Amino acid sequence: MIPKISTIIPTYQRPLLLKRAILSVLNQSYKNVRVLVCDNHSADETAKVVAELKKNDDRIDYVCHKENMGGLYNFNYGFSHVATEYFSIMSDDDVLLPDFYEAALKGFEKYPDIKIFAGAAIYMDEKGRVLGAPHEEKKEEYLFPPSGFFRMMESKDLVWTAMLFKSDVLDEVGLLRENVGILTNFDFQSKIAVKFPILIQAKPFAIFVSHDSSATASLDYRAIWPYWFKVYDNLIEQNKNLSPDLKLRIKETIKKELVSSLRGLGIKALKENVGKDFKDVVDVLKNLEATREVKSLNRVNFVIRLPFGRKLFLFLNNIRKIVKKLVIKGERQKRKFSPYADFLKIN
Repeated sequence: MIPKISTIIPTYQRPLLLKRAILSVLNQSYKNVRVLVCDNHSADETAKVVAELKKNDDRIDYVCHKENMGGLYNFNYGFSHVATEYFSIMSDDDVLLPDFYEAALKGFEKYPDIKIFAGAAIYMDEKGRVLGAPHEEKKEEYLFPPSGFFRMMESKDLVWTAMLFKSDVLDEVGLLRENVGILTNFDFQSKIAVKFPILIQAKPFAIFVSHDSSATASLDYRAIWPYWFKVYDNLIEQNKNLSPDLKLRIKETIKKELVSSLRGLGIKALKENVGKDFKDVVDVLKNLEATREVKSLNRVNFVIRLPFGRKLFLFLNNIRKIVKKLVIKGERQKRKFSPYADFLKIN
């Protein structure tokens, strides 16, 4: 039987996590899949682990590059070797939930014109602690362009690990671009959602795992500034016929996300006592005319500089976390999804 879905898994020297990721694909309720493992020249047990899995299941294809070609090349290698009607992309440390592909294909059958079926992801650390979860499980949303773009921008739960793409969209939007830094996934998704209908079903279909070696774990402001505006430039370059009002709305939406992220990274710099990063974040926010965020960060900085101010700041921050866990609905949602931690177990 010709596979209908390709699952691209770029990997580098994480054999046990890769095994878990591959098994989460092979154990899907929908079986007609092909797993393409793109190994960026691992020098460990990766090849052996894949070979052992392949003995029992021939739906796995494995390619190991002769040298480390960099992350972007590895991802794009997988994209350029898709030979099925649909594809998905996942990191080697993430996990798909068993009914993802079955639900996604039903969505494509119901709405043949969509290019993305987007589910939600649960954010967890390797110990199975829920870091973020869907605030509500909405009914499916069919979104005509560019509404899908704005919906994706407002939700942190919609990541490409829980998305299934129609493969012909690659002919329209191309491969991943280097000029957007760590935002390649947002850039790719955005180019599609601005131009084509998408379907969102905001229930969990994947687990996005954050750990010390994740790219997001050591994120600082340099990873997003000025790359968010490169995402905007790419969108406009590809969609030159957008109205001036729509271009402005897209730019303001991206700016809002950038400002929010920078404020969080400014607080992170204060917690870690990285003064230069804090000053740089404030300067960028000033250039963006984000007056409210600049004042907020400067107030926090003022408190920290007082005698015992840092201890007070850290104490109040811990109290805030405790209160949040006790009373906020989103934290109750996190507890609701705790049982999904069982899917992180490595056999």
